[in-house]
Amino acid sequence: MNKYREILFQHLDGIVLIPTLTGLYKSGILDLMIEKQKFSIIELSKHKKLNPGYLNVSLRLLRSLGFLEFINQNNEMENIYITNNKFMQIAIEIDKLKDLDGIIKYHIDFNRLNKTQIPKYINLLNSLSLLIKNNTIKSTNQFYINIEGLMIGPILANLSFYKHLEIESGNLKLVNLDSLIKQTFLNIFKTTKLISNEKRFITDKGNFFFKKSSSYGVTVSYLKTLSNIKTLLVNDQNYIWKRTKENHEIHVNRSMNVWGSGGAHKIYFKKIDNIIINIFNQKIEDQPLGVIDIGCGDGSFLKHIYLLIISKTNRKKYIESHPLILIGTDINQKAQDSTKKTLKGIKNIIINGDISNPDEINDYLNENHNLKLGDFLNCRTFLDHNRIYEKPLIKINHNIKSTGSFCHRGLLIPAKDLITDFITHLSRWKPFIKKHGLIIVELHTINPSDTLKNIGKSLACAYDATHGYSDQYLIEYEVYKKCILEIGMNITSENEYLFPKEIPTVSINYIK
Repeated sequence: MNKYREILFQHLDGIVLIPTLTGLYKSGILDLMIEKQKFSIIELSKHKKLNPGYLNVSLRLLRSLGFLEFINQNNEMENIYITNNKFMQIAIEIDKLKDLDGIIKYHIDFNRLNKTQIPKYINLLNSLSLLIKNNTIKSTNQFYINIEGLMIGPILANLSFYKHLEIESGNLKLVNLDSLIKQTFLNIFKTTKLISNEKRFITDKGNFFFKKSSSYGVTVSYLKTLSNIKTLLVNDQNYIWKRTKENHEIHVNRSMNVWGSGGAHKIYFKKIDNIIINIFNQKIEDQPLGVIDIGCGDGSFLKHIYLLIISKTNRKKYIESHPLILIGTDINQKAQDSTKKTLKGIKNIIINGDISNPDEINDYLNENHNLKLGDFLNCRTFLDHNRIYEKPLIKINHNIKSTGSFCHRGLLIPAKDLITDFITHLSRWKPFIKKHGLIIVELHTINPSDTLKNIGKSLACAYDATHGYSDQYLIEYEVYKKCILEIGMNITSENEYLFPKEIPTVSINYIK
């Protein structure tokens, strides 16, 4: 199983790597990198108008996968990158891949393809499949797995998400699909040894990947962003901030994103259960009024917490005298509506609320419900890294360093400023979490040198690229802990859970 997991992780690397390479190629930046061989972002910007923040994300990805050497200059714009043999080998042959990233737009519109688009999609799939099968690129096995990921990952995610994939008695069934697409997928699954030639019997490898199809979901949900890397690098630095007339995001398939993260979240929520039970087993006078979930999504987490508290804690004995109040906040109206439906029959308050402005949430609760934010147990999952960056107005003298690449609307955010912003953000929350604490699940990056040592064992590359290109801010776990300590809050070690433990990219903590 471990060998298949390593392939899956390298598939995810490929889903972000290939669009990055082709984006650099089509923007003309790759040619500059080949010409200079040793360069900084400042040096490249002298020869081409570019958006340095997104370029910084691209360069960090290439460094993490071993395509560039690195010399730290303590200034992100002046850091030196050096091309190596691995880079030059791929750069020379990138012409063979330059059009194949066009497959992404068909992956994006997978469930809406018309009769004109289907043959084009199939041609690209066949070209990519032949490229892999015939070893027409002189490269490492790792890069072939990356290329395979660009093809296999989105197919598996789409088939599963749109319910076209069924498994019966060890055999694969594809349902409600165009016949030509169906046959093409079956051929690809045979080529990649997910099924055998006889009666579409699923192999051991196929059994692993079909069951893990949702693991591609989060990365695949960002295909719209990944298909616009050239735009991000040299054109529209505001792309990911654009919205439809209905105010929907255009850079991410949010429904697929939620679906893709759902499986992993169940594992994390089991750990949170232990923390919740301990809190609501305290003396009744020491317990919070209820729970507030910032960024409540569809309300499933709040419902889970409610059922847990009234079934497994002593709060259930006091539920009449001390009703459990659930509060959900979200900036998305659809999410608010979904939460109301999920919590129907359970006492709740659903409001518009921004993680960057706890004072506003507190004022609203006080004025409209005579409640205080600080009287609740605060919870949030995978949200703080998605706050809107604000350039620090007050200098904070800290010595906390991060290796992350941070961008806001195309501009490069110095790591020191990003950490200052995060400390400021946490400080805003401190008055409201010191009484009953904050349960927080967060996503992290790791040092690129650690990513390189752990290719096939870490999701860091996929996380770094999708979040970096969409103006989100992942920092290392140790850096994160230092920021919490900087504001005078503590992490309770007995409620600290890390995934994976050795090089954590996800953490759960109870901060008080």
